[in-house]
This record gives sequence, structure tokens and C-alpha cells, in this order.
Amino acid sequence: PAEAVRELRLALAAAEQGKAEPQVLLDLRHALATALLEIEDFKAALPMARLALQEAESFKGPNAYGAILMLSVIGRSLAGEGHAQEGLVAFDDMLQRLAHPETPLSSTLILAARRFYPLALRDAGRIDDALEAGRENIRIAQAGTGPKSIDYALAEDYHARECEKAERWQEAHDNWKSSLEIYITAYGPSNTRSSGA
Repeated sequence: PAEAVRELRLALAAAEQGKAEPQVLLDLRHALATALLEIEDFKAALPMARLALQEAESFKGPNAYGAILMLSVIGRSLAGEGHAQEGLVAFDDMLQRLAHPETPLSSTLILAARRFYPLALRDAGRIDDALEAGRENIRIAQAGTGPKSIDYALAEDYHARECEKAERWQEAHDNWKSSLEIYITAYGPSNTRSSGA
């Protein structure tokens, strides 16, 4: 992820100097904001996501998927910076738009947008709501791609982490065990996801 951030910064700088098409700039800002979030550089992710949100709303409409996903990045970045309540406002906006997208969305895209919602709820001290949001992500994955899919494993994996933090040991164990079985089947036992690295 850190290398991706470096490359995306270089690509964005070149695109800005070369006066690239607005869609290219939007795609690069979108990718960079997401990559910054992955390395938990919330301070840098936040302004990039806000700019990408404005551009996505302008070019594609407020309920375009790019705008929805940037609201998720904004919400997680705010929560990561210690502004959990502000983060939840962004996530509430995201959930409203997610219910009425510009175009139909696959469960994979829905889960990508919802991925950090449980973390923001937990950061705000709403532990039970955070756990329920994680369970809802698992249900979305099960209905969308099935209980043996990578989407399902990822939803279980993230939920297990929240369960562990909430000291729900049995639920954490059950979700990790199930996700690990899917990872091993998909990637083999030596892959970093399978080994827990």
C-alpha cells in the first residue's frame, strides 16, 4: 500500500501538469484517497477524499458510486483522526445514498462502501451497533456472493476483529475459523491472508 501511494502521487502530479481529462484526475484522486486510507494516513486521506467527492458529485451526480465510496473514506478518516461523531455523519449520508444509487450496485461494491462503518460505530462507543453492522455486512455478502466467497470471508474477518475488541471471543473465533477456511481454499495455506500475516 505504501508503494501504491507513492506511485499514485506521481501519477496524479503528472496528470495535473499534463492537464488530463477530468475523469482521469477523478479516478486518480479516488484511488489515492483509498490507498491513503489503507495505510491509515487519515490526515492526508481526508482532503483528497473531500476533493474527489466534490468532483464525483459534479461529474457523475451525488448518488454515483464514486461519491458514495468517498463518503466512506471521509467517515473513516474522521473517525481515525478522533472525530467519531463527524465520521458517523458522513457514514449516515453514505448509507442514504447507498440505498438509492445512480446505477444498481453489486454486493461487492456495497460491501466496499460499508467496510469501515462498524469501525466508526465502535470509535463512537456504539459497540452493539458496530457488531450488528458487521453482522449485516456478512448477511449482504452471503446473499450476494454466497457463504464460500472471498467477500463473505472478508466480511467475517473484519467482523471477527470487532468481536475480539468487544471481547466476544466465541463469535470472533467462529468468524475467523470460517474466513480462514475460505482463504485457504482460495489462496492456499501459505498466502498472507491464510497465515494471518
